[in-house]
Amino acid sequence: MIRRTDALLAAVAAQEAHEPARDDLVDFLHGEVLPHTTAEGVIFCDSAPDMQTTLLAQAMAAQQRQLVAFAGEVARARTGMDAAMAASALVALFMMRAEEEDTVLLPALAAAGIDLADLLAHQPQILGRPGADAPVTMPGPGDTLDLCALDYDQCRRRLRTALQRLEPGKTLRLTHGHELQSLRYEIEATALKAYRWSLPTGEPPKTTTLVERL
Repeated sequence: MIRRTDALLAAVAAQEAHEPARDDLVDFLHGEVLPHTTAEGVIFCDSAPDMQTTLLAQAMAAQQRQLVAFAGEVARARTGMDAAMAASALVALFMMRAEEEDTVLLPALAAAGIDLADLLAHQPQILGRPGADAPVTMPGPGDTLDLCALDYDQCRRRLRTALQRLEPGKTLRLTHGHELQSLRYEIEATALKAYRWSLPTGEPPKTTTLVERL
């Protein structure tokens, strides 16, 4: 999503035709991002065991409605600048929502006794699995995490979960077919100096990056 938004912003800044980048972003939002965030909202609301987590889930549901509104503004924008402004607002809200989910809602659910692994294990629309019966395996410390077949949002969830499990001094090997810079910036914004990232090696579709937990 960030890569597509950057492409839209670049087209607008260069005064080039922005419609292809806008349409690509809108298609991705409606095909991947919004179904993903909608499914999360329903699952978390249904699973909330107490008033605190219910209120947190309801707040995220309100953010989901705003994400949908921003996506509509991007699609209906009359000018490239309008599309760029709406897309930038959407990305900012999405990242804030993701941060609240990872640092507030999910820990609250876990503290309330909800088994998050079991909760998400049967949700292919969130985990991005090819089928409901396919096993979900997260890498242990020092293992390899293959992100090649995943989109940005699926990469984000898998990578953040793996990094949270990574013990200090251990290294996670990432294989990926696309640029991880935007995702790295997002992680470092909330976990500054927690990880050391190597320079990517190899060529797509099998680029390798090492991430060490400090």
